[in-house]
Amino acid sequence: MNGVRRADTAVAIAALGAGALVVVTLIPFADEPVVFPALGLGVLLAATGLGGLALAVAVTAAATGERRAIPARLESAALWAACGLAALSSLAAVAATAETLNLTLIVAAQLNTSLYVLKQPAAASVYLAALALAGQPPALRAVLGPPSLPRAVSEATLVMVLGALGATLFLGGFGGAGLPGPVWLLAKTVLVALTLVAMRRRLAGLAHGPRLAIAWAAALVGLINLAVTLVLVTR
Repeated sequence: MNGVRRADTAVAIAALGAGALVVVTLIPFADEPVVFPALGLGVLLAATGLGGLALAVAVTAAATGERRAIPARLESAALWAACGLAALSSLAAVAATAETLNLTLIVAAQLNTSLYVLKQPAAASVYLAALALAGQPPALRAVLGPPSLPRAVSEATLVMVLGALGATLFLGGFGGAGLPGPVWLLAKTVLVALTLVAMRRRLAGLAHGPRLAIAWAAALVGLINLAVTLVLVTR
């Protein structure tokens, strides 16, 4: 298990750095341009980083003799692919509704009309379901052994980053009256993160097969919602 522990530590350090980079450069804290305001570019960077981290963990496990971890990690990769498709369809539906990929403008669009959790409830539900299902499946947890501090740090970082993105997309991000924008964003981020944690706990004992089936069902719902959104927007 030493190889897995070393991999977990490396991933935790990388997750902290990647999470900080995504939040600082992608998530708007106020009505000002951010470094990477385009949602598509931010998603591409995040997906590339997470994919690279997952590959690094698998390679590290194999190189250190933890070959029995590889099948479980491949099962997890199949699940994460379904969850990723579901989440991306939700992001695309929001972008189509706002008619922009700029996260600052997506927040502004919600403040001028209504929150997208109300205008796009299917997209919000699919987003939360996909991220909740993407937690470590039982098979992978069995291989990795007891929870470790580095693993907890990496998971908490990921949940907070995804919570910040969800708050921006569906809850108006930094928008709100009476408090500074960063305070509103933090409060909404914590709300989304706690919702994700609660959903993950409810799904913690779900076997890989049912979990994967639900993930692909969520992806299908997300794609259907995206298609309907595109039709409505282009009419």
